[in-house]
Amino acid sequence: MRLHTTVRNPNLWHRIIPIMRGKPARQGIVVFDGECSFCCGAMNYSQEKDTDGNLTFVAYQLVNLNQVSPGLTNQMAEQTLYFIRDDGTRFQGAQAVFEILRRLPGIWGLFGSVMSLPFLRTIPEPFYRAFASKRRSIVKS
Repeated sequence: MRLHTTVRNPNLWHRIIPIMRGKPARQGIVVFDGECSFCCGAMNYSQEKDTDGNLTFVAYQLVNLNQVSPGLTNQMAEQTLYFIRDDGTRFQGAQAVFEILRRLPGIWGLFGSVMSLPFLRTIPEPFYRAFASKRRSIVKS
């Protein structure tokens, strides 16, 4: 089993240390599949854009998920992306993507805010699920 620690940025894992020590992220924690090259690439890009350091990125394979978010399991995290807000509220799938984007500066933050509106946020979910279920065969390592 190959674990992608990071595609471009070797400093990704310095952001994991705070959650492992019990210090909360400033705005939230992103739980992603560390064995998926697409997921790692997307998280690297998000980390680069997160210039304020609002997000903590963790590969679900490397942490005790129950400590990150009580009730979150490896099986759940294997299926979809999760964003856990600092108050413990958990988002998954496309909604998690938009919650992450909302916390990034510039056009990404605006796009995430717009797509988080109640009348828009459910539209992309079926597309997210379809891609997520086949992501490893679509995007080869």
